Amino acid sequence: MTVQQTSDEQRTARMRDARRSVYPSFLASAEQKVSSLGPVGLFARRSETVMELDIALSLVKREGPDEVYTKAYQVCFALSAQNFTMGLYEAKRNEFITAAQAALTVS
Repeated sequence: MTVQQTSDEQRTARMRDARRSVYPSFLASAEQKVSSLGPVGLFARRSETVMELDIALSLVKREGPDEVYTKAYQVCFALSAQNFTMGLYEAKRNEFITAAQAALTVS
């Protein structure tokens, strides 16, 4: 194994570790926003909840890849849609999870 290969493997490991931290944090922020929904599906606008989700989305964008960010953005859009449904949110959340898992398994 060359020094370059070792360096590349270490870089890949650091990237995966960062993503393993960022992706669940995003999901936790999304779940927190879901829990703040009222009985008719209207988001109770708590600025700290919105800010936490925005920060989590920004971290997903920074860590990438683009496909995972796109799915995370769709989760946020589903949460902010005027006609929010739990089914739409769950579908988009599952798409995000699938993309995140794929990103973590690619070498």
